[in-house]
Amino acid sequence: MPLKQYLFFLIFLFSSHYFYSQSSVSGTVFNENQFALSGVLVVNINTDEKTVSDEFGNFKINANEKDELRFVRVNYDRASVKITSANFIFSVKIFMSYTPELIETVDLSFVPSGDLSKDSKKLNRVDKVAQLEQDIGLPKSPEKPREKPADLKKSVLLPILFGNLNVQGIYDLASGKARRQKRLYKYQDFQEKIEWIKTNLKEDFFKENNIPENQISDFLGFAINTNSSVVSGFKQKNIDKVSFALIQVATEYLKKNKKQ
Repeated sequence: MPLKQYLFFLIFLFSSHYFYSQSSVSGTVFNENQFALSGVLVVNINTDEKTVSDEFGNFKINANEKDELRFVRVNYDRASVKITSANFIFSVKIFMSYTPELIETVDLSFVPSGDLSKDSKKLNRVDKVAQLEQDIGLPKSPEKPREKPADLKKSVLLPILFGNLNVQGIYDLASGKARRQKRLYKYQDFQEKIEWIKTNLKEDFFKENNIPENQISDFLGFAINTNSSVVSGFKQKNIDKVSFALIQVATEYLKKNKKQ
């Protein structure tokens, strides 16, 4: 083999090995005026790996070809890029447009002041994690894998209007299966709320609020059924809001138990 062809073969072989062995992408994030942007969250949507751009706008993140990177920063439009083979060799340049917008955030160091009007306003602010997921564009968690209970209107009456007969739907309603499913799902959701609250409250919360250990589940059930802020706090995954509501409910719960 002539020397030139041999060298070309070696260069090609080395380049191919180098190209396919790379698993990280680096780049720089700029604003519309071409100034470097620090503090930009970079997310690999395919692997959920995350990093943040440094003071010079530079970032480095693991990725594979065809992965999608998304870039998020408060008051900037979201940007994204699909990784190509060239991105493993040449630095990626991302430009983000400024769009001022006020986004309230949860104060993670929340301490009740005693003023209910002020405290409730603080606890109703947008949840930071939920806002971030929305900004990134991450898909919502998949719904629970449940068989949908039959419904008289949707499962029986509507199909009849279109000339169809849903025999299974009729059976589920007539046999009581649909009713039992609804009860079971309601119970499961109820227990999920209780377990999440127990897990996320500080360890000595119940002791500080005079709730006996053997009455914790009963107290939480009472709170969920009587205080809407507990339920909304659970939906927002805002434990500060839940905690604040439980403090208010504790007094009522203890009074109720004394009367019994």
